[in-house]
Amino acid sequence: MAAALAGVQAGVSPLQVEKGFLDRVREELPRDPLLKDHFKYFAEGVLPREAKKVKQILLEESTFEERGGLLYRYEGRGTERKEQLVVPEACRKTVLVMNHDHQLRGHPGANRLIEKTLLHFWWPGLRADAREWVAPCRECRERLKPKAKRAPQTVPMPPRPWHTLSIDVSGPFPTSRRGNRFVLVVTDHFGKDVETFARPELPAHVVAQSLVDEIFCRHGPFEVLLSDRGTNFLAEIVSEVLKILRVRRKVTAGYHSQCAGLTERYNQTWEQGVGKQLRAENELDWDLYLQPFNFSYRMTPHSETGLTPFQLTHGYEPTHMLRVEPVLSETRSPPVAYNDYYSVIRQNRLELIETAQARMEKSRQERE
Repeated sequence: MAAALAGVQAGVSPLQVEKGFLDRVREELPRDPLLKDHFKYFAEGVLPREAKKVKQILLEESTFEERGGLLYRYEGRGTERKEQLVVPEACRKTVLVMNHDHQLRGHPGANRLIEKTLLHFWWPGLRADAREWVAPCRECRERLKPKAKRAPQTVPMPPRPWHTLSIDVSGPFPTSRRGNRFVLVVTDHFGKDVETFARPELPAHVVAQSLVDEIFCRHGPFEVLLSDRGTNFLAEIVSEVLKILRVRRKVTAGYHSQCAGLTERYNQTWEQGVGKQLRAENELDWDLYLQPFNFSYRMTPHSETGLTPFQLTHGYEPTHMLRVEPVLSETRSPPVAYNDYYSVIRQNRLELIETAQARMEKSRQERE
């Protein structure tokens, strides 16, 4: 990831953005016109003089918390409860640039930018600000062009993440400095997670080795693999590997299959957000950007589940880079016992899976 970030020519590097961000938030909160009264009450217990503001603050008393000179807002319940850093006006551009404009973020549209930002941040008028930010974006306007409707899903809903997978090939791309021309794309039908592997060529033995080393050994046994009729997918060595792993193979017909649809969505996000710019500026290093881009993809809520692929796979949402403190605070809570942590994560994951199943079923019914 460091190599990719070092090569970023446009946008703002995450390392540059992160430095001093939280300190700046601390400085700006006490003087922000819309937030200073909230901050003063939750930090010092002092209410403003205006009755209207007093009423608003007291109504929201259980929603906000001051901690370490920062103000946090809480939204939702259970596994969907979010701890949002309250951002003063002077710091909001940094958040929007980081979540949308950065070269590895894929230029999410307004709705996805709102969802992605609300996972970790909040301020009054965030939704309107996000829409205004996206409106002049040429890449986002391209994405709004009408697309051909896809056929309804025919694959049964998987019971968990990394149960039913699709495999496909993207490319050829310009030969990179490392000799790569193709990308093997593996997508998870439940969590919408994705794994990609840049290779010079993708013959059958490379496909088989990737499934064992990169998927089975990292994510555990999977049960169903969907692919098209590509010879590298139907070859004997791949069939033998799937037999050993006890994986059922389903071969789909035609380009507009469901597995092609999942890969197509990923490819479009990559192309519109990163691919065009890389070809214009640094096309020989496109493969260095795959994994950082995948991380951003995993951190963005999916339209079908309303959850991020990372959250569905791991059972928790990681801290946003802008919210990482440079030095660990001495006042942080002590670590949780392993057994307690496992119980919490296991319960969270079960609840998240149930939520995702309900939302995907609703989405499927709406398409039909």
